[in-house]
Amino acid sequence: MLNVLFVDDENAIDINSSDVQRIGDDTMNGAIGVQLPNRIIIFSKEKIFSRLPIQYTSKRSGRFSHTVVTGYEKGENVTVLVNGTPRLMTTVSDGGCVDFTINASNTDIIRVVKSSL
Repeated sequence: MLNVLFVDDENAIDINSSDVQRIGDDTMNGAIGVQLPNRIIIFSKEKIFSRLPIQYTSKRSGRFSHTVVTGYEKGENVTVLVNGTPRLMTTVSDGGCVDFTINASNTDIIRVVKSSL
């Protein structure tokens, strides 16, 4: 069971609960999450996730802000790949969160991998 609390301000886009979709199936590697109309939130299934990548697929195509909650340490570098092609490198923030925005289709495989640099 996955429960997500979504906090926003008065200017945020209203979210209908029927627009929220669970992300998680046998093709996902160590992750489970939810997709909102304009955001994807992914949680690591592991407490320490430094050796394996997180992998998932969006439920809809478009440009989405992603927040991936990992077991990485603050300040570590990660690479975001789409279908095996690196799209961006970013740094893990507080709480082991990786925030980024990318375009992806509902068939693209998104991977978040600890970078060696």
